[in-house]
Amino acid sequence: MKIMRFTKKFLIIAASALLLIPTSCNEDILYLEPYNSLSYEVVFNGVDDFETALMGVYSGLRSGSYYGKNLTIIPDIMTDNAYAKSGFTNSYGYVHQWNIQPGTSEFENFFYAGYIVITRASNVINYSNGFTPDPDTEEERARLRQIRGEAYLARAMAHFDLLRTFGPRYDASTASSDLGIPIITNSEVGTPARANVEAVYNQIFSDISNALERMEETDWEKGYRFTPAAAYALLSRIHLTRGEWEEAADYAGDVIEMTQYSLVETQTALRNMYINDDGSEIIFQLAIKNTTEFSTAIGTEYIGTQPGVRINPNYLVTPELVNLYDPFEDKRFLAFIKTNVLLTGTSLRGITNEKQVGRSDLARGVNSAKPFMLAEMYLNKAEAHAMNNEFDLAQGAIDALLSKRINNHTSTDLTGDDLIDFIRLERRKEFAFEGHYWFDLKRWGEGFTRYGNPLSNFPNDLTIIADDYRWQWPIPQHEMNANKNMKQNDGY
Repeated sequence: MKIMRFTKKFLIIAASALLLIPTSCNEDILYLEPYNSLSYEVVFNGVDDFETALMGVYSGLRSGSYYGKNLTIIPDIMTDNAYAKSGFTNSYGYVHQWNIQPGTSEFENFFYAGYIVITRASNVINYSNGFTPDPDTEEERARLRQIRGEAYLARAMAHFDLLRTFGPRYDASTASSDLGIPIITNSEVGTPARANVEAVYNQIFSDISNALERMEETDWEKGYRFTPAAAYALLSRIHLTRGEWEEAADYAGDVIEMTQYSLVETQTALRNMYINDDGSEIIFQLAIKNTTEFSTAIGTEYIGTQPGVRINPNYLVTPELVNLYDPFEDKRFLAFIKTNVLLTGTSLRGITNEKQVGRSDLARGVNSAKPFMLAEMYLNKAEAHAMNNEFDLAQGAIDALLSKRINNHTSTDLTGDDLIDFIRLERRKEFAFEGHYWFDLKRWGEGFTRYGNPLSNFPNDLTIIADDYRWQWPIPQHEMNANKNMKQNDGY
C-alpha cells in the first residue's frame, strides 16, 4: 500500500452544519446545541449507537441533494449528453442552461448536503475515539474499528466531491494558493474560511489512510457499505483528477485484481446490474431497500413519472451521444438506449436513457446510485497509462473492458493522442447518465457545444468554453451572508 501525505488540520464548522444523530435508518434527531456542548454518553452508549450514526452518514450520501439525485443527474444534463424535451417541467432548467447564480438551489442544497455528511462522519470519528465497547471483546473492537474506517472514508469522499465542484480544476503549480473549500473535522459552530486546494487534498489523503488502517475487506450485501476496495477506487479517481498517472493506474489495478469483482458478460447481466442493483461490478452503491425509506427517483428525469404508451421525460439523449455507439454490437446501447420513443405533448419521438428505470420492488425511476463501479477502474487505468505514454498497458486495459461491452470487439492498436481520445470517448459512453461526464470535461480542460432541440423550451445551441468561470459552482448566497470569512468564486 502506498504511503499518503498527512497534514493535520483543525477548523470549526459553519453554523449551518449541526449535529444530526439518526435514531433509525429513517429518522433524525436534530440537536441544536454545538457538538462540544453534549456529553457523548447522551448519544453513544455502545457500538450499536455508532453503527446507527454511521447509517446516518450513508443516508446523507444517498439524499436527493447528493448522490441520490443531484450529483448523479447534474453532471450529465449540464453537458451535451442530454437536452430538454418539448414541454418539460423546467426541473433542473437553470442548471441545464448554465444559468448559474449563488442562489441556485441545486448547488446550494448539494453544498449543505456535503457538509452534513462531513459533520455526521466527524461525529462518529470523534465520539468513538477512545471509546471502550461493552462487552470489551475483540469482535466488538473490530466492529468499532470498521465503523470508524467507514466514517473516515465518507468524510474524505464528501470533501473531495465538494472540492471538485466548488473548487478549481487541479493545477499542481497553484494548488497551494488556489481556494478550495472549508475543511471540517469537528462540530463546533463557527465561520470557517476556505482552505487552499492542496490542504484540502492533504486532509482527504489523511482520512483515506485512516480508513484503510481500520477497514477490513468485508462482503457487505450488494456493496451497500464502504470497503478497502471503495477506498482504492476513490484514490484512483482522486489521482486521475490530479494528473498523477502512476498512482491512478496502481490503485485501479489494486481493485481490478480483487477476485470478488468481475466484468459482466452479457447485455442481460449489464442491464440487470443497473435496473436491479445487483451485479459483480458494483464496488459501492447507496442502499435503497423500500420506497418509504427513500423516494427520490433519479430515473424519472429521463423516463418520466408515469408509464404508458407515451412517456413524459424532462431530458432526452442527444443525437450526438447516440451516434457514438454501435447500435448493433454495443451492449451498452442495446441495454440502456431506447430509440423511437413516443412522448407526451408532441407527435414526435425521442431517444431515452433507461439506465435508471426503477427496481421492480421500488417506485418508477428509483435505483441505487452507484458511485464506484469496476468499469471505472479499467477506464482509469487505461487513461492513466495512456497519459503516461504506456500505450500497450493502456490498450490492454481498454480492450479488457470493451471485450465485455462490444460483441466481436477487436483491438484498435492506437497510440498517442489517438488512443487518449479513444479512451475518453469510451469513458463517455460507459458512464453516460451516471454523473461522470461534467467532471471529466473539467479535469480534461475541455468545453463542449450542445445543439438545441428545436422543438423544446431551449431550442438554441449552448457552447461552454474550457475556461468558463462556471466550471466552479458558486458558494451559496446564504453561506456568503452568514460567514464573514467565506470568499466567493470569481465571476459570481
